[in-house]
Amino acid sequence: MKETLLKRRKTITLIFALLWISAMLFPGAAFSAERTVEVYVNGKSLTFGDASPIIQDGRTFVPFRAIFEALGYTVTWDGEEQIASGEKDGFKIELTINSFIARVGSEETALDAPAKMIGGNTLVPLRFVSEHSGYDVVYMSTQDTFAIGIYDQYDMDPIPLRAEPRQIAGRVTDESGTAEPGIPVIAVNTGSPDTEASGLSSEFGYYSIELPLSTKGDNWTLSPTYEIQYHGKSYIGDLHADLSEPVDSLEGGIRTLTAAPITGTLLMEVDASGQSLWNPSDIVITLSSKGPLLDGTESETIVKRASELTGGIGVPLLPIGNYEVTAHYMPNGAIPVPLQLRLSSSDELYEGAVTPQFQESAEGDYYLGIEVKLTD
Repeated sequence: MKETLLKRRKTITLIFALLWISAMLFPGAAFSAERTVEVYVNGKSLTFGDASPIIQDGRTFVPFRAIFEALGYTVTWDGEEQIASGEKDGFKIELTINSFIARVGSEETALDAPAKMIGGNTLVPLRFVSEHSGYDVVYMSTQDTFAIGIYDQYDMDPIPLRAEPRQIAGRVTDESGTAEPGIPVIAVNTGSPDTEASGLSSEFGYYSIELPLSTKGDNWTLSPTYEIQYHGKSYIGDLHADLSEPVDSLEGGIRTLTAAPITGTLLMEVDASGQSLWNPSDIVITLSSKGPLLDGTESETIVKRASELTGGIGVPLLPIGNYEVTAHYMPNGAIPVPLQLRLSSSDELYEGAVTPQFQESAEGDYYLGIEVKLTD
């Protein structure tokens, strides 16, 4: 199945990387002025009356009274000093128009964008006020809307999702519900499998796929896998949608996706000719990461005892990365003895450390292959 998908689908290219970088560095900067800005506080829509939120230079500004009151503050406005402030439970935030210094509690805090007066309305930076009030902030772009979720409750979706015509949207998380950024999501036209549309999950896991124009209701499904490029190779993981029914393009649809982690196994062949009695767990493997992992995170050094696996002896469930591998013979309570190793199926001399690369088996599994030499 993976080979078919690879042939059918173009490799995820630089455009995804550019989209990801843009979303990380300039949230909201790429969205047109025609898009409606919606703000939700713990999943509930926030209304602003005559004044509307705006996005300038990638930063969202909202009417100060609406946002302060939604977060539980008592609001005051000093027209002479032009200071907007909110206070609750003895805690106070003060923002002065056009000043890059705000007062948060008893501290002065620098702003990267000051409060503004536009059309007689006082607008304050949404993220600054929200985060200094103890809330998290997430963003999502849809076809017609730029949505912002402010929340301090973690048992709900901070931005309610709704279907829009010619769009599939949703959120990608891991199995624990944590947002998964940078996951390519592919939609496939069921009537024309070569026709695809794609999106990329944002910093907060949200994705949006705009479907091609059609005079009739085409049906679309989401690919059950996702593909990531790492060190010049393609790695494929499973992507599970909460609903399996196709999406009619005229109606659009919401699909929440769970991305299974892409992991590999270290498999080793053991030359035990010089050792009469030993167990797999006597061998301790150390994997030192040489740079970011496939998911973009930095890895701490992994130290694991080997164990019996279906495919032999080794260490399972390793994050995909570039590792230097060393090994020690260390029965419980014994002093560790460094072992010599080399790459699998290699005629090279044994040495103290090797840097194997992940390979793909015929079954589609990823593995590192090494040979370890036991000595008396």
